[in-house]
Amino acid sequence: MLILTIVGSGKWQFDRLLRAMDEIASETPHKVICQTGFSHYTPKQCEWFTFKPYEQLIAHYREADLVVAHASAGPRIYAVKFGKPIIIMPRDNTLGENLDGHQLEVAAAIKKENYPTQKVIYSADELPAAIEMFACPGIPHKAPDTGLSRLISALRQEIGLQGGN
Repeated sequence: MLILTIVGSGKWQFDRLLRAMDEIASETPHKVICQTGFSHYTPKQCEWFTFKPYEQLIAHYREADLVVAHASAGPRIYAVKFGKPIIIMPRDNTLGENLDGHQLEVAAAIKKENYPTQKVIYSADELPAAIEMFACPGIPHKAPDTGLSRLISALRQEIGLQGGN
């Protein structure tokens, strides 16, 4: 299983998530790739990159079996678009991971909806069980086709952005 970890392009670090995923990479047979952004922590046990061009990042989403990400719209949209389950761990402003608590609010709203392919966690201690939940053989975790990918493509084409798919 390939796990793609995304922390975003904002100026805030998310070392807590990266450390946890790096530790998991050393203890699991799953391949882990981390996007580190402006974080201070550099993974030692897994492949990582700071930022990549859009097309290369999209290729990672397509190849991934599972996405682990901060509570931002981008990773969630791409996980749904490409039919990937996602584990969402919000940045916590009380830990200096963001300016305000908006990611905690977003995560709470997602958790309340109880989507089967979207798991919200708040602590790195919850990551191993959440990952294994989606790695369980014989249980389909592919996100259903909601038409979102077609809508996104149409909107991108309408406003003249490349990468309509």
